Amino acid sequence: LFSTAPHAALSIHNLTLTTPDFKRTLIRNLEMSIPEGENLLIVGNSGAGKSSLLRAIAGLWTSGEGTINRPSDQDVYFLPQRPYCALGSLKDQLLYPSMDENDNGSSGDDYPEGHRLSRSHLLRQSLSDENLLKILEQVDLAELAHRSGDGDKVKGLYSVMDWSNTLSLGEQQRLAF
Repeated sequence: LFSTAPHAALSIHNLTLTTPDFKRTLIRNLEMSIPEGENLLIVGNSGAGKSSLLRAIAGLWTSGEGTINRPSDQDVYFLPQRPYCALGSLKDQLLYPSMDENDNGSSGDDYPEGHRLSRSHLLRQSLSDENLLKILEQVDLAELAHRSGDGDKVKGLYSVMDWSNTLSLGEQQRLAF
């Protein structure tokens, strides 16, 4: 159902997706190809299979058959519409889902069943506070650390808040990216 092709455009051949219990077909015999640099907007009614298609492209949906060729994990990033905000500090948000290389072998086993953890998208704990502040600048959230730390950017990195209710959806998306 899923394979990677380094630096290739997305192509889907004879893809049929079903619900995990195989009782309902969501997509039947999909054929498509998207050249590099092109965009695609997927629209449809609720329950039509839009999210399932994206999960299949990401390698997270395996109920079905067909072929999906896409760039390797190192060359693609999937960002959900509503990103997950971890409980913890602003630094925790920036590093989620980080894994410390010396963490006694943790391999993401605490992730829900069916979710895949790609090491190519993990930020390491070894990033300095200055690196993290630069990342916030790059995603146009430099003021967030300042605001969260009552004027002290570094203090703001360690400030713990309910981020999913503090940040707008757009800010959450930029922070997750």
